Amino acid sequence: MSHLIVWKDIMLLLYTDDLVLFANALGDAQKTLENICIHTKLSVNCSKTKIMLVKSPKKDKPCIMYNNKPLDCVQRFKIS
Repeated sequence: MSHLIVWKDIMLLLYTDDLVLFANALGDAQKTLENICIHTKLSVNCSKTKIMLVKSPKKDKPCIMYNNKPLDCVQRFKIS
């Protein structure tokens, strides 16, 4: 079972122990990820966590950090 939460133009799709975060800006995604970790006391598995831009005017790869490490950027992503 999944749950959908929308908060301040940020959409969160929650699964049992997974999260899909949709944001309009990288800064919003970064802050939301940090806040989720702080408030839920959960950590991010950096080897399984991916960043994907759906639509962006920039050609640069996004830079979302967790524990001072950049998360991987991918072109495709499948939720399983």
